[in-house]
Amino acid sequence: MTIHYLPFKITEKFPSSIVTDYDIFLYRVQAPSSYLTKSKHWIDRATLYSINQEVQNRTVEASPKMDQVYYPLLNFFYHISLTANFFQLVKVKNKYRLQGTDIVAEYEQLNTTEKYFSLFEAFWVCTDWLDIFRECRYVAQSDIPQDDKFITVLSDFPCDQEIGSGELIKRAKHYPQSALVHIVRILSFFGILTYRLKSLTPKEQYTKGYIKLKSITVTPFGNRFLKLLDKDRPFTLWNTPFRYFTGYDYLKQDFAGDQFIPEGFVEPFRQMLTTSTVLEKGLPILKPKNLNGSFVFKISIDGTWRTISTSGKSTLADLHLAIQIAYNFDNDHLYSFYFDPDRLSSRKSYHSPEGVEYPYADDFSIGQLNLYVGQELLYVFDYGDLWKFSVEVIEITKEQHFGNYKILQQHGESPEQYLEFDDEGWD
Repeated sequence: MTIHYLPFKITEKFPSSIVTDYDIFLYRVQAPSSYLTKSKHWIDRATLYSINQEVQNRTVEASPKMDQVYYPLLNFFYHISLTANFFQLVKVKNKYRLQGTDIVAEYEQLNTTEKYFSLFEAFWVCTDWLDIFRECRYVAQSDIPQDDKFITVLSDFPCDQEIGSGELIKRAKHYPQSALVHIVRILSFFGILTYRLKSLTPKEQYTKGYIKLKSITVTPFGNRFLKLLDKDRPFTLWNTPFRYFTGYDYLKQDFAGDQFIPEGFVEPFRQMLTTSTVLEKGLPILKPKNLNGSFVFKISIDGTWRTISTSGKSTLADLHLAIQIAYNFDNDHLYSFYFDPDRLSSRKSYHSPEGVEYPYADDFSIGQLNLYVGQELLYVFDYGDLWKFSVEVIEITKEQHFGNYKILQQHGESPEQYLEFDDEGWD
C-alpha cells in the first residue's frame, strides 16, 4: 500500500516538544546557581532535578540524587550544546559552569522550525556519538555505529506500525541492542519514532541505568524524515567527528572563513514541510574571533611550568615546537593535543603531522579553535615514555602577536628527557 504524505508543519508540540524543552534547558543552565561537578564537569544534581520537573519529556523516575547520565534528554542536550559550541566550560572561583557563546543569542532569534533542524544538525553533524554513548555503562566503543545502515533499516520500516525488537535486531544485526536502544531513544526526542521498553527482571532492575528495547514505531513524519536523511545526509559523509576520526575529508573547510558545506544541511528537508514554513537558517556557526590576536598558554609538568605567548595564526604544531624548546626536549617523537584532558581516547584531539591519526596539528590555526580563557588541554609527547603536559589558556587578547612565539616566564628546572646510562646502570 502506498502511503501519501502531507506536508508537515513544525510547532512547539509537533513532531515533539524538543524545541520547547531545549529553550528551558538553555535558560536554566545559565542561571547563577547552576554549576558543574568537579570531576566529570556534569550539570549538578540540583539543577538537573529542577530542569527535569519543567520539561515535557521528563525522566519519570528522577530523584535529587541522580547524576546527569540518568537523565537521557538532559544529557543529550548537554553534549550537543558543547559540541555545537552553544556553551563553553569556564572556571569561576574554582568552580566550573557553562557559559553561553554568541550562538545562543543567534539560536534564540530562529523560528521553531529552524530551531528544530538546528538541534538535529548539532546532533547529526557536530556530535561525536562516542562521547554520548561511552557514559552508558553497557555500551562499548565497538558498539557505536560506524556506517549508515541503521538509518537505512529504519527508513524501510512502514510508519505507524509497531516493529518488535527481534525484527529490528534481525534487520540491523551488526548493531548490538545495547547501542540500538540509546540511538532509538535519541531519535524519539525528535519525534521520528516512539518506542516501548521490556520489563526487567529483579536482577536487571537492580542494575541502575539498564534498559531493554521491546518495540519501535516510526511516525509518518519520521518515515519521511529518515528517507531524506538516508538519501541526502548520510552519517558517514556529514558527521564531522566521524570524518576526522577516519580521515575521510568529504566536506572541505575554508579555514580563511566559515565552514564550507556544498549546501546547507536543512536543504533536502524543505520538501516535507508546508509551503508557508520559513526555513532560511540552519545551525548557527561560531566564527573564530582571534585569528590575528595573541594567546598565552601555561604549560605545566611535575611542578614546573612555562608561559608561552603565540599568535592566533600559529598552529598547534607551532605550539608543540615552542614547548619543546621551552623544556629543552629534542623533538624526536610524535605528539598529540587532547581537548579532554582526562581521556587519551578523546576524538577531540589533534596529532603530529608525521603520524597517522587525524586531524593533524597543523590543519587549523590556534585562532580557529574557539579556545577560551581557563580551558585546559593535554599535550602528550612520546607515546613510549608518555610525557603529559597540562596546557591552560590563561590569556587571549586582540593585540597582534609578532613572531612565532615568545617564552614569557619559566618556573623550575626542565625534567630530563632521557636518563643517562653509566657503568652501574641508569642514573
